[in-house]
Formats: sequence, structure tokens, C-alpha cells
Amino acid sequence: MALARVESACFRTSSPHTLRTFSAPHQLYQASTSYTAVTHPEDQLPTSYSAKIESHSNYLTNAYARPPLVLSHGKGSWVYDIQGRKYLDFSAGIAVNALGHADELLASLAGEQAAKMVHTSNVWYNEWAGELAKLLVETTRAEGGLGLAKDKKAAGGDGSDGGAKVFFSNSGTEANEGAIKFARKYAKETWASAHDGRAWEDSPKIRIVCFTDAFHGRTMGALSATSNPKYQLPFTPLVPGFDVVRFGDAEAAKDAITADTCAVLVEPIQGEGGVHEASLDFLGLLRTECDRVGAVLIFDEIQVSQTLLFPLPLAPVPVPVPLSVPVPKPSKPRKPVLTLSPSAVSSVQEQCGPTPPTRSTPTRTLLRWQSRWQTASPSGPSWSATR
Repeated sequence: MALARVESACFRTSSPHTLRTFSAPHQLYQASTSYTAVTHPEDQLPTSYSAKIESHSNYLTNAYARPPLVLSHGKGSWVYDIQGRKYLDFSAGIAVNALGHADELLASLAGEQAAKMVHTSNVWYNEWAGELAKLLVETTRAEGGLGLAKDKKAAGGDGSDGGAKVFFSNSGTEANEGAIKFARKYAKETWASAHDGRAWEDSPKIRIVCFTDAFHGRTMGALSATSNPKYQLPFTPLVPGFDVVRFGDAEAAKDAITADTCAVLVEPIQGEGGVHEASLDFLGLLRTECDRVGAVLIFDEIQVSQTLLFPLPLAPVPVPVPLSVPVPKPSKPRKPVLTLSPSAVSSVQEQCGPTPPTRSTPTRTLLRWQSRWQTASPSGPSWSATR
């Protein structure tokens, strides 16, 4: 039991220069420990509940050490298990359910779209993907992000200033894989163009600088840039060509970025290894060094794209930016890569191979929510509201 003795205290009055003190008798106050009480005891579950968990565990890969509860539905920030017990959801599907659970508009649009068409692949145009891409690019332009000209006329009349294009994928790791492929293909093409008579396949410009304490995903390319033995060792050998530098170490970064570097992959704010924020000076140095050797600077903003880091006008092109648009489908976020290298876009579209499915329901939801925010706010939607 925690006890606290209070003998005297002081507090500031409305006058900024006056402190008053008071004395109290020797009183013991009992600190509340109610928050430690078990509200959902696991040992009181019916046998059928435990049997369902055991049955599922026999068929599901143990990707995580799952807690012994079976979720059935949710509403807003709350989820419920099959016994009707209520939990406050702090994870939101790992930063996916930005609209909460059972959002009425999302449910309505999902049903409406499913009744028309669920999937066509990105081999075809569909009604909504281009609209979402336009929303992302033009909002970025309006915010002054990625070096895009705010004035479309100054950009060439119609905004086609070699500006950003969007590559959609289904997860953060896939978005980073896309960015890595963009970077290597772009570097090979630029190397070949600078070396007459040499084939781009001969290019030595393939190395990627990444950083300690980073987390970029669990697929093989992104995992190779995630320098944590806990994640890497079970799957070695990894994809070659990655050089790890201590996060925030400017001198080490300068030494690592060479003529053979095709990309630098960095999170402006790291999350997996602790909340580590890169200084603007450090990010600016990475930009300068990438420009010096003709490398691509990749900002992995899968998580921090919820902030206003993305529109920072730090860099001329090219800058692939994997980021998250947390609108479920209904169980996954959209993860676009915005890239400002038109030549890389056209060539990688042909040579990077098949891509994950592109569904239109989340796009429609995002656009409809953007319209709702626009109606509610006379000044229009904010960047964070429309993402």
C-alpha cells in the first residue's frame, strides 16, 4: 500500500512574484491503487472461449504472442470480445483504424462498392485511385512539400512540372520495397546515361545507406534495412548492398554515402527503437550528400505521416516518400509511395513486376471524408484531416 506524508506545500498566486505556503498536520493519505485491479479476469472464461482460442492456434501461424481474447466487433475507439467484454483500443490495428471501428460512412461505402466491383488490379484504371493520387499530390503541392511549386502556372501551366506520382501498395513494408526498387532502377539508369556504351545492368551504384534502430518492415528488402538482429538473424542471408550508419551521426553518414550509393533510407522520427527524432540539420545534410553523389533520399514516413513532417520542403527531386493513409479496406491501410522522379516512374512501372491489389473502397472513403471536412470547415480541410 502506497502512503504519502504531507507536511507543507507552496503554490503560486495570481501575482507572478508571490509564493504562499501552508502547513498541514502530519496526515497520511492513501494513494489509489484501483487501476491495478483486474477488470477482465482470464481464469473466469467459459470452456468454450478457451477451446476457440486453442482451435484457432492450431491453424494460425504464431506471428505474435497473442493475448487470450477473441475480438468480435468494435465501435469508435472501443472493441468487444465474444463474451461482450469491452476494451479501449490503443493500437487501432497498429495505426490503421484512423476512423475508429464500425464507422458508418466507411461501412456504407464499402458495401456500396462491393456490390459494384471489389478488385481489378492496377493493370486497369479505376474510378477512384487516380482521384486519391491527385488529392495526395495536390495537397502536398498546396502545403509546399517535396519542393513542388505551389503555383501550377509556374510549374508549367497544368501542374505537370515533373511533380509527384503515386504508387499504391497494401502495407508499409511493401511501400518501402517499392521505394527501394525505384531507387535502384533510377540509379542504374542515370549511371548508364552518364557512361556512354555501358549497360545499366553493369552499374555499381546499388548500395543503400540505412540507420541503427530503424524499422522499415519484415519483407526481405525492407528487413535488410532494419538493423535489428532480433528481426534479421532468423532470415539471413539478407539482400546485399545495405550499409548501416548510427542514426544522427552526420560524419559517419557523410563517409558512408559514396558514388556507389543509390539511396539513403531514413525515418525522420524513429519509433521501433524508441522515439528518436532526426534533426533538420541531419536531414538537410543527407539531402546535400545525396545530391552530391546523385542518390535518392527516401523518407520512410509510414508512421509519422500522421504529422506535418511530410510537407517539409527540404529537398529537390528525387524523393520517394513511403507514407500511410490510414483508411481501412476495411482491415488494412493504404500505403502509397510518392516519388518525384518521372523517368523512374515510367521505367519501374514496366520492370518492377506485379504489384499488390488496388481496391477503390478506401479511396472513395478518403475522398468522401475530405468532402465532409471541407463542408465543416470554411477554410477547407487541413492536410492531416484529408490524409
